[in-house]
This record gives sequence, C-alpha cells and structure tokens, in this order.
Amino acid sequence: MQSQASDASDVDTAWSLILDESTAYIENRGAFGRTHSGRLHAWFDDAGFLRVIRDAGIDFALWLTPYKHVMTIESGQVPLPKLSIIDVSLLTKHKPQDYDERRMVPSEK
Repeated sequence: MQSQASDASDVDTAWSLILDESTAYIENRGAFGRTHSGRLHAWFDDAGFLRVIRDAGIDFALWLTPYKHVMTIESGQVPLPKLSIIDVSLLTKHKPQDYDERRMVPSEK
C-alpha cells in the first residue's frame, strides 16, 4: 500500500505499509553450532530488506509484524517490535546487518 500525504509546507511524502505475517527467523550457525542456535534476524536492520525499501522510492516504511515472536528456555517469550517505522533518509547514516539467507531458519522449529 502506498500513499501520498501533504504536510504544512505542501511537500509530498511517500510511505508504504508492509504487512509482514511471517514468523521470526534465526541465522543458524549450521555445522558450527547447535540446531537453532545463532543470531536473531532483525528484519528492520537487514541490509537486503533495507536495500529494497530504499530502492522503492519512498520516504517512510511502516513495517507491521504482529506475529513475530521468539521463545527461549531461559526467559520465555522475547518481545519483538510489532511496528517499525523506517525513515529512508536515515539509511545512508547506518550500516545494516548482512545475513546469509541460506542459513535462515524459522525460530519455532
């Protein structure tokens, strides 16, 4: 969904709503670690995902993730953001995380 909105200075702002119904993922260590041990995938800080958002020509992305959760033995459910607001103009000031998509596994398994 994309929208154009005007503020008081009459400048158009393009934004996009991303409804992400996927589960949380972990970058598995493969042969170097236990099954489902590794780095939590921070979708809002994934270099590949952010490249797509940047190239979409929008100013802001509102990323809704109502079903993402991670359970741990130590602390139970780990809270994750339900809504991320990404200001595309700030992406050049930040180095996002690179993930190996071949090692991504759902956190529930």
